[in-house]
Amino acid sequence: MKQYKLNKKELHDFNMIISYDLIPKLINFADKYNFDRDSIIKYTADVIKAVIEITTFENFEETKQ
Repeated sequence: MKQYKLNKKELHDFNMIISYDLIPKLINFADKYNFDRDSIIKYTADVIKAVIEITTFENFEETKQ
C-alpha cells in the first residue's frame, strides 16, 4: 500500500471527513434500517475496496442531489 505523506493540516482535514461526515452518516443509516453498526462499517469498507479495484476517480464529478 502506498504511504501518503499528509501534512498536519491535510491529516486533520481527512480525519474530520471520516470522523464527522462518513462515520456518523453510516451509523445513522445502520440505526435507521436496524443494521449492526460494525457490520455496516465493514460492508462500506468492502464496497469501497471493490470499487477502487475496478475503477478510477480521475474524472469523477460530484453530482447534485
